[in-house]
Amino acid sequence: MILWYFFWWAALGLTMPYVPVFLKGLGFTYTQIGQLSALSALAGFLTQNFIGGWSDRLGRRRPFIFAGSLVAATVFFLFPYFRSYEAFVVLFTLSGLGMYTALTTSSALVLDLSPPEGAAGSFARVRIWGTLGFIAMMILGWAVPAVLSSYLFRVVPLVYLIAGATILFVREPVHHEGRGAGGKLWDGLKLLGRPGVPMLLLVVAVLHGSLQAVSASLVLWLNSLGAESRIVHLCFIVSGLVEIPFMLSMGKWSDRYGRRPLLAITAVALPIRLLLYSWIVNPWWAPAVQTMHGLTFGVLAVVPMAYMNDVTPEDQRAAGQGLLNAVMAGAVALGPLVMGILTDWFGFSLMYRLFALAAGSAGLMLFLFLRESNPHAAPAETALPPRVRPYTRPVAVLFDRSPLYRGKALRIAEGSEDDALVKLP
Repeated sequence: MILWYFFWWAALGLTMPYVPVFLKGLGFTYTQIGQLSALSALAGFLTQNFIGGWSDRLGRRRPFIFAGSLVAATVFFLFPYFRSYEAFVVLFTLSGLGMYTALTTSSALVLDLSPPEGAAGSFARVRIWGTLGFIAMMILGWAVPAVLSSYLFRVVPLVYLIAGATILFVREPVHHEGRGAGGKLWDGLKLLGRPGVPMLLLVVAVLHGSLQAVSASLVLWLNSLGAESRIVHLCFIVSGLVEIPFMLSMGKWSDRYGRRPLLAITAVALPIRLLLYSWIVNPWWAPAVQTMHGLTFGVLAVVPMAYMNDVTPEDQRAAGQGLLNAVMAGAVALGPLVMGILTDWFGFSLMYRLFALAAGSAGLMLFLFLRESNPHAAPAETALPPRVRPYTRPVAVLFDRSPLYRGKALRIAEGSEDDALVKLP
């Protein structure tokens, strides 16, 4: 799984700086390029409930991951042979279907292979290899941009094929084989009736959508400030380097102290990050703000998966991850779209402030309504030195649990349809 994540995200690191430029060179407008990106995410949004349930019903993950890798390789191999917008509508739709299918089932497989009490930490230790692959390709693109761009649509399919080949060497857990009668194709939608799931999805959708607005606007915003290309590359490299230690530490901390406190930290950090962007006038300050990527993306890449895993029965694990990935795909589609509209109307500074307000609203919903999902979590104040605990206890308790559900955490028994409430230690 480590090799799959490395090569999968390495391919993404190869395409991210070049594909928009390639499409612009074909004569597409910025609006058309944005629409193609939204179509890719929309394909993931519409299909992942079905894909997750199908994976659970078959009790298999590897065929879906391999198929998604093969589809991605085929799509990028075909890129140079088409010129029309209609053709790229089809290619981007297929790309979204393949990519989100692979991401949904790969998350489920990593969680299958992880111990229940350390799911977030295990997922983080695997996921950081994706970031390492992404950073490696960003550095390569910085070093030899001309060579890489010349052979891009031959290298990228090869990297996706290598990723697909690595998954063939992963052995799925025995208890996930031969469970053909386990789940239904639309089990992901049924999970919306479970306590904690709707609020998790709402909070993650708003936070992730706000974060995607940052990703989509970063290059345009830096160009508007007159930034050189090396500053743009530096921002991506800094954010990648910072997220690695945060993924590792946040995964372990969420296993020890709970999912809710970590999500609460992100809900506080993301509005601050967005406000800082709105106040910057010198592009050289941007890499400094990018150091907050660990507290925002570093948490959102790991902790929501672990939360969903906590509240989902084992035989519906991929359905749960599919539902989560569908919501995140919807955020990927809507965040940049709303960003473009707000930027056209109000400019970058006010756009960032409005997204900061949206992220702050998600934080308020989290503090009031989102319950802890990890029944083994220790109180958040135990992470602090004993001498300062009496002074931080009111804030720590707020991070620990909702005032509306004081002293309780959600827990879904393995393979059970029933919900049980257990007190936190």
